[in-house]
Amino acid sequence: VSTWKATIRGLSVDNGYGLLLIDGERAKGRGMGEYGNGLNQIPVEMIERIEIVKGPGSVLYGSDAMGGIINVITKPVASDETTSIYADYGTEQTARQGFSYRNRCARAGFRTSAGMERTNIGEYEGRFLNNKFSYNLDESKTFNLNLDLNEQKMPTKDERRIRISPKFNMNLGEGS
Repeated sequence: VSTWKATIRGLSVDNGYGLLLIDGERAKGRGMGEYGNGLNQIPVEMIERIEIVKGPGSVLYGSDAMGGIINVITKPVASDETTSIYADYGTEQTARQGFSYRNRCARAGFRTSAGMERTNIGEYEGRFLNNKFSYNLDESKTFNLNLDLNEQKMPTKDERRIRISPKFNMNLGEGS
């Protein structure tokens, strides 16, 4: 919770002046803070790169992108088996722990990450499960399915969210 503080050009992303995207899709609306996912809720093991667009993106994304846009690009499903575990602890009894596992066999593969965080700052607790399934129909066509489950408990409210994002990618090749 204490790591949610993000600003772009002096405008607070936490208060709705910036937009968080995951793989180009809106991860939440109206800022991070109590409204949606914080950057610390995306496991580092899932991130391939982060793109930051400074300045008003309101024309494309609405008024919550006035300060800028943070687009987190996740890693594709692994070509081999990968496992990682993390845990950290800080002031105000702030703790995070979780794991990530990726694997592929033949044309199909998956990535799953799960984590939990809690802190005495605002009496916050959150649990997160992020999954990505991939199936290669052939060399030029891929179907992906993302499934995210988030649960947050705070003194003022409890929130549970499920997000399902199917994607179909097709490479048309040169000259198309």
